[in-house]
Amino acid sequence: MRQSVKLILLAGVLIAMAAVFFAASPYARADEAEEMSEAQEWKAQLESDKAAVSSQKAEIKSNAESARAEEKDLLDQIRTAQKSGDRETAKSLRQQLKSTHQENVSEMKTDKAELKEARQQLKSDSKAARKDRDDRNDDGTVDRAEKKASRNARGGRR
Repeated sequence: MRQSVKLILLAGVLIAMAAVFFAASPYARADEAEEMSEAQEWKAQLESDKAAVSSQKAEIKSNAESARAEEKDLLDQIRTAQKSGDRETAKSLRQQLKSTHQENVSEMKTDKAELKEARQQLKSDSKAARKDRDDRNDDGTVDRAEKKASRNARGGRR
């Protein structure tokens, strides 16, 4: 008789544990789904930042190439005017080259400042994504235990 009571109690405990497990399972799945959507949002934001940086690099490169071509053309015109003996035209072309060069330099500086700003945005978004990933208890800070857990999840120290 005692064995049957023990078996009934054991079965009851197992049923209770299964009920707790299955009851907690939807919440765990919801948390995992929420974490996945956050990760996908961060990934999309980082991808857009990377695309912005690469498009700005390409734009800067094309602007620099066109500026070099424009200045080279003016230099060729100056040489042609000097060879023909037209000093006035050469002088005006030199002034034009000087002003064009100053415009190109200022445009290059603004382009580089915009690129720097885009890189900083990418860096801050990347840092925020890492912090969000590592902050397991969502308290806004990553403590020592969370850092250790994150490092272990990634395969140790890098």
